[in-house]
Amino acid sequence: SNDHTVEAELWCMNCEQSYCSKCFEQVHELPALKKKNHESIPIHQKPLEPALCDEHHRQKLELWCNNCQKLVCNRCVILKHRNSSLHEIVETDTAALHKAQLLESLCKNIQSSLNECEKPATDNTEESIQEVTRIFESIHRMITNREKELVREIREIQIKTKKLVDQRTIKMVYIQELLNKYCKELNDMTSKNDPTALLKVHERLTEDLTKLMERIKGVKVPIQTRYQIKGIDELEEKISNIVQTVRAIAHHDGISCH
Repeated sequence: SNDHTVEAELWCMNCEQSYCSKCFEQVHELPALKKKNHESIPIHQKPLEPALCDEHHRQKLELWCNNCQKLVCNRCVILKHRNSSLHEIVETDTAALHKAQLLESLCKNIQSSLNECEKPATDNTEESIQEVTRIFESIHRMITNREKELVREIREIQIKTKKLVDQRTIKMVYIQELLNKYCKELNDMTSKNDPTALLKVHERLTEDLTKLMERIKGVKVPIQTRYQIKGIDELEEKISNIVQTVRAIAHHDGISCH
Protein backbone atom coordinates (compact mmCIF):
# COMPACT_ATOMS: atom_id res chain seq x y z
CA SER A 1 0.00 0.00 0.00
CA ASN A 2 1.20 3.52 -0.77
CA ASP A 3 -0.44 4.73 2.42
CA HIS A 4 1.99 3.24 4.99
CA THR A 5 -0.34 4.08 7.89
CA VAL A 6 -2.97 1.57 6.70
CA GLU A 7 -2.36 -2.13 7.23
CA ALA A 8 -2.38 -4.29 4.10
CA GLU A 9 -5.47 -6.50 3.77
CA LEU A 10 -5.10 -8.07 0.33
CA TRP A 11 -2.45 -9.90 -1.69
CA CYS A 12 -2.50 -9.66 -5.49
CA MET A 13 -1.63 -13.04 -6.97
CA ASN A 14 -0.59 -11.40 -10.26
CA CYS A 15 1.35 -8.38 -8.99
CA GLU A 16 2.74 -10.31 -6.00
CA GLN A 17 2.19 -7.20 -3.89
CA SER A 18 0.16 -6.44 -0.74
CA TYR A 19 -2.48 -3.68 -0.71
CA CYS A 20 -5.14 -2.18 1.49
CA SER A 21 -8.62 -2.37 -0.05
CA LYS A 22 -8.53 1.24 -1.25
CA CYS A 23 -5.12 0.99 -2.92
CA PHE A 24 -5.99 -2.32 -4.57
CA GLU A 25 -8.97 -0.72 -6.30
CA GLN A 26 -7.02 2.39 -7.31
CA VAL A 27 -4.06 0.47 -8.76
CA HIS A 28 -6.19 -1.99 -10.67
CA GLU A 29 -8.33 0.76 -12.19
CA LEU A 30 -5.40 1.47 -14.51
CA PRO A 31 -6.30 0.37 -18.05
CA ALA A 32 -3.19 -1.79 -18.39
CA LEU A 33 -4.13 -3.84 -15.30
CA LYS A 34 -7.90 -3.72 -15.53
CA LYS A 35 -7.99 -6.00 -18.56
CA LYS A 36 -5.93 -8.70 -16.85
CA ASN A 37 -8.46 -9.44 -14.10
CA HIS A 38 -5.93 -9.59 -11.27
CA GLU A 39 -6.96 -11.93 -8.48
CA SER A 40 -6.71 -10.89 -4.82
CA ILE A 41 -6.75 -13.03 -1.69
CA PRO A 42 -6.76 -12.13 2.06
CA ILE A 43 -3.27 -11.16 3.22
CA HIS A 44 -3.14 -14.05 5.73
CA GLN A 45 -3.50 -16.46 2.79
CA LYS A 46 -0.43 -15.03 1.08
CA PRO A 47 1.75 -17.87 -0.27
CA LEU A 48 4.74 -18.67 1.93
CA GLU A 49 8.14 -17.76 0.56
CA PRO A 50 10.30 -20.87 0.08
CA ALA A 51 13.25 -21.31 2.43
CA LEU A 52 16.56 -21.08 0.52
CA CYS A 53 19.88 -22.83 1.15
CA ASP A 54 22.65 -20.69 2.66
CA GLU A 55 25.35 -22.65 0.82
CA HIS A 56 23.84 -23.04 -2.65
CA HIS A 57 22.42 -19.98 -4.39
CA ARG A 58 18.63 -19.95 -4.87
CA GLN A 59 18.31 -23.64 -4.05
CA LYS A 60 15.14 -24.46 -2.10
CA LEU A 61 15.38 -26.37 1.18
CA GLU A 62 12.95 -29.12 0.23
CA LEU A 63 14.54 -32.10 2.00
CA TRP A 64 15.53 -33.16 5.53
CA CYS A 65 18.48 -35.28 6.66
CA ASN A 66 17.44 -37.44 9.60
CA ASN A 67 21.05 -38.19 10.56
CA CYS A 68 22.29 -34.58 10.48
CA GLN A 69 18.94 -33.22 11.72
CA LYS A 70 18.96 -30.33 9.26
CA LEU A 71 17.22 -28.97 6.16
CA VAL A 72 19.05 -29.59 2.89
CA CYS A 73 18.63 -28.73 -0.79
CA ASN A 74 19.11 -31.03 -3.78
CA ARG A 75 22.72 -29.90 -4.23
CA CYS A 76 23.43 -30.55 -0.54
CA VAL A 77 22.22 -34.12 -1.03
CA ILE A 78 24.44 -34.63 -4.07
CA LEU A 79 27.56 -33.03 -2.58
CA LYS A 80 27.42 -33.87 1.14
CA HIS A 81 24.62 -36.34 1.87
CA ARG A 82 24.77 -38.83 -1.00
CA ASN A 83 25.88 -41.81 1.12
CA SER A 84 22.54 -43.46 1.94
CA SER A 85 24.08 -45.57 4.70
CA LEU A 86 25.10 -42.40 6.56
CA HIS A 87 22.36 -40.00 5.53
CA GLU A 88 18.65 -40.80 5.51
CA ILE A 89 16.96 -38.14 3.35
CA VAL A 90 13.19 -37.56 3.54
CA GLU A 91 10.82 -34.86 2.32
CA THR A 92 10.18 -31.92 4.64
CA ASP A 93 6.46 -32.76 4.93
CA THR A 94 7.29 -36.24 6.23
CA ALA A 95 9.96 -34.97 8.62
CA ALA A 96 7.77 -32.14 9.93
CA LEU A 97 4.87 -34.54 10.56
CA HIS A 98 7.15 -36.84 12.55
CA LYS A 99 8.60 -33.97 14.61
CA ALA A 100 5.12 -32.57 15.27
CA GLN A 101 3.96 -35.97 16.52
CA LEU A 102 6.96 -36.23 18.86
CA LEU A 103 6.40 -32.74 20.25
CA GLU A 104 2.66 -33.30 20.68
CA SER A 105 3.37 -36.56 22.51
CA LEU A 106 5.81 -34.75 24.80
CA CYS A 107 3.20 -32.07 25.52
CA LYS A 108 0.62 -34.74 26.40
CA ASN A 109 3.07 -36.51 28.73
CA ILE A 110 3.86 -33.26 30.53
CA GLN A 111 0.14 -32.43 30.86
CA SER A 112 -0.50 -35.91 32.25
CA SER A 113 2.30 -35.43 34.81
CA LEU A 114 0.87 -32.05 35.78
CA ASN A 115 -2.57 -33.59 36.27
CA GLU A 116 -1.05 -36.18 38.62
CA CYS A 117 0.68 -33.42 40.61
CA GLU A 118 -2.60 -31.53 40.96
CA LYS A 119 -4.37 -34.40 42.74
CA PRO A 120 -5.17 -33.24 46.30
CA ALA A 121 -3.33 -34.93 49.15
CA THR A 122 -5.36 -36.50 51.94
CA ASP A 123 -5.12 -34.58 55.24
CA ASN A 124 -6.59 -36.16 58.35
CA THR A 125 -5.51 -33.36 60.70
CA GLU A 126 -8.94 -32.75 62.27
CA GLU A 127 -9.57 -36.45 62.90
CA SER A 128 -6.20 -36.74 64.63
CA ILE A 129 -6.92 -33.73 66.85
CA GLN A 130 -10.26 -35.27 67.88
CA GLU A 131 -8.50 -38.52 68.74
CA VAL A 132 -5.92 -36.68 70.84
CA THR A 133 -8.71 -34.83 72.69
CA ARG A 134 -10.67 -38.03 73.38
CA ILE A 135 -7.62 -39.82 74.80
CA PHE A 136 -6.68 -36.98 77.09
CA GLU A 137 -10.24 -36.60 78.39
CA SER A 138 -10.12 -40.28 79.41
CA ILE A 139 -7.01 -39.90 81.56
CA HIS A 140 -8.26 -36.79 83.35
CA ARG A 141 -6.68 -33.48 84.20
CA MET A 142 -3.20 -34.70 85.06
CA ILE A 143 -2.07 -34.66 81.43
CA THR A 144 -4.29 -31.89 80.10
CA ASN A 145 -1.24 -29.73 79.52
CA ARG A 146 0.28 -32.45 77.35
CA GLU A 147 -2.91 -32.60 75.31
CA LYS A 148 -2.67 -28.89 74.54
CA GLU A 149 0.96 -29.30 73.62
CA LEU A 150 0.17 -32.05 71.14
CA VAL A 151 -2.60 -30.00 69.52
CA ARG A 152 -0.24 -27.05 69.16
CA GLU A 153 2.41 -29.25 67.53
CA ILE A 154 -0.11 -30.69 65.10
CA ARG A 155 -1.27 -27.20 64.17
CA GLU A 156 2.32 -26.20 63.51
CA ILE A 157 2.74 -29.17 61.21
CA GLN A 158 -0.50 -28.26 59.46
CA ILE A 159 0.83 -24.74 58.82
CA LYS A 160 4.12 -26.10 57.47
CA THR A 161 2.21 -28.54 55.28
CA LYS A 162 0.03 -25.77 53.88
CA LYS A 163 3.12 -23.73 53.02
CA LEU A 164 4.57 -26.70 51.14
CA VAL A 165 1.31 -27.22 49.24
CA ASP A 166 1.12 -23.50 48.37
CA GLN A 167 4.69 -23.54 47.06
CA ARG A 168 3.93 -26.63 45.00
CA THR A 169 0.80 -24.99 43.57
CA ILE A 170 2.75 -21.88 42.53
CA LYS A 171 5.34 -24.04 40.76
CA MET A 172 2.66 -26.05 38.96
CA VAL A 173 0.85 -22.90 37.80
CA TYR A 174 4.13 -21.54 36.39
CA ILE A 175 4.90 -24.84 34.64
CA GLN A 176 1.36 -24.91 33.23
CA GLU A 177 1.82 -21.40 31.83
CA LEU A 178 5.08 -22.42 30.14
CA LEU A 179 3.47 -25.56 28.73
CA ASN A 180 0.55 -23.53 27.36
CA LYS A 181 3.06 -21.16 25.74
CA TYR A 182 5.01 -23.98 24.07
CA CYS A 183 1.83 -25.78 22.97
CA LYS A 184 0.48 -22.54 21.46
CA GLU A 185 3.76 -22.02 19.63
CA LEU A 186 3.57 -25.56 18.27
CA ASN A 187 -0.10 -25.19 17.27
CA ASP A 188 0.60 -21.86 15.56
CA MET A 189 3.38 -23.41 13.45
CA THR A 190 1.46 -26.55 12.55
CA SER A 191 -1.60 -24.48 11.56
CA LYS A 192 0.52 -22.45 9.12
CA ASN A 193 1.39 -25.64 7.22
CA ASP A 194 5.04 -24.56 7.01
CA PRO A 195 7.21 -27.67 7.60
CA THR A 196 10.50 -25.79 7.29
CA ALA A 197 9.57 -23.39 10.08
CA LEU A 198 8.74 -26.28 12.40
CA LEU A 199 11.93 -28.14 11.57
CA LYS A 200 14.01 -25.05 12.30
CA VAL A 201 12.68 -24.74 15.87
CA HIS A 202 11.87 -28.35 16.74
CA GLU A 203 15.24 -28.90 18.47
CA ARG A 204 14.85 -25.84 20.68
CA LEU A 205 11.20 -26.64 21.41
CA THR A 206 12.05 -30.26 22.27
CA GLU A 207 14.78 -29.06 24.64
CA ASP A 208 12.39 -26.59 26.32
CA LEU A 209 9.71 -29.25 26.79
CA THR A 210 12.26 -31.77 28.12
CA LYS A 211 13.46 -29.23 30.68
CA LEU A 212 9.83 -28.63 31.63
CA MET A 213 9.37 -32.36 32.26
CA GLU A 214 12.43 -32.34 34.54
CA ARG A 215 10.99 -29.41 36.49
CA ILE A 216 7.79 -31.38 37.07
CA LYS A 217 9.82 -34.25 38.54
CA GLY A 218 11.16 -31.76 41.07
CA VAL A 219 7.66 -30.89 42.27
CA LYS A 220 7.06 -33.26 45.18
CA VAL A 221 3.61 -34.73 45.71
CA PRO A 222 2.70 -34.37 49.40
CA ILE A 223 2.55 -37.63 51.28
CA GLN A 224 -0.59 -38.34 53.28
CA THR A 225 -0.35 -36.73 56.72
CA ARG A 226 -0.71 -39.22 59.55
CA TYR A 227 -0.60 -38.68 63.29
CA GLN A 228 -0.04 -41.29 65.97
CA ILE A 229 -0.26 -41.28 69.75
CA LYS A 230 2.33 -43.54 71.35
CA GLY A 231 3.20 -44.48 74.92
CA ILE A 232 -0.26 -45.14 76.42
CA ASP A 233 -0.34 -48.90 76.95
CA GLU A 234 -2.56 -49.22 79.98
CA LEU A 235 -4.38 -47.14 82.55
CA GLU A 236 -4.11 -47.95 86.24
CA GLU A 237 -6.97 -47.34 88.71
CA LYS A 238 -5.05 -44.51 90.25
CA ILE A 239 -4.29 -42.03 87.48
CA SER A 240 -1.96 -40.14 89.83
CA ASN A 241 0.54 -43.06 89.61
CA ILE A 242 0.62 -43.12 85.79
CA VAL A 243 3.99 -42.23 84.37
CA GLN A 244 3.66 -42.36 80.62
CA THR A 245 5.30 -40.68 77.69
CA VAL A 246 2.88 -39.42 75.10
CA ARG A 247 4.28 -38.63 71.75
CA ALA A 248 2.65 -37.40 68.55
CA ILE A 249 4.50 -38.23 65.41
CA ALA A 250 3.45 -36.61 62.17
CA HIS A 251 4.81 -38.13 59.01
CA HIS A 252 4.80 -35.62 56.21
CA ASP A 253 7.60 -35.26 53.71
CA GLY A 254 10.35 -35.31 56.30
CA ILE A 255 8.54 -33.04 58.85
CA SER A 256 8.27 -34.65 62.29
CA CYS A 257 7.13 -33.57 65.74
CA HIS A 258 8.97 -34.95 68.77
